[in-house]
Amino acid sequence: MHPEVVDRPALVLASVRHVGPYHEIGSAFARLEAILAESRISPEPQVLAAVFHDNPQVTPAAALRSDAGVVITAESEVRAGLTRVILPAGRYLSLRHHGPYAGLPAAWAALRGALQEGGLRRADGAGYELYPNNPSTAEPEALITELYIPLG
Repeated sequence: MHPEVVDRPALVLASVRHVGPYHEIGSAFARLEAILAESRISPEPQVLAAVFHDNPQVTPAAALRSDAGVVITAESEVRAGLTRVILPAGRYLSLRHHGPYAGLPAAWAALRGALQEGGLRRADGAGYELYPNNPSTAEPEALITELYIPLG
């Protein structure tokens, strides 16, 4: 688990908004999966993502905004009940976490620490996670989560 600076392309998501503590975003993923199933769109092999819009050090937990989404093409239509979210291209500080989602708070802390230690400047914009696999297709120890913080 070594942070690195990477150049990322823009990503477009079809998403469901969650307002509340970030660790409760699972309910938004359940709604997303229900909409995708109802539309007969499987999230496999598509990549799922979580987008975190607010700083939990400043924003009360009950007001934190996040999105549970699936990566789509720029040309894709967004189904009813979903919102288009665009994550801009740019430089990001990234960390790849292997293992259960319970380890994500420590992974985010390590990424934020690397940001400070590296003398990097965080840009405005949302941090996000990408999930190349998920609990329906992988054991907890085999889960992969990519974390990204935008850089200025």
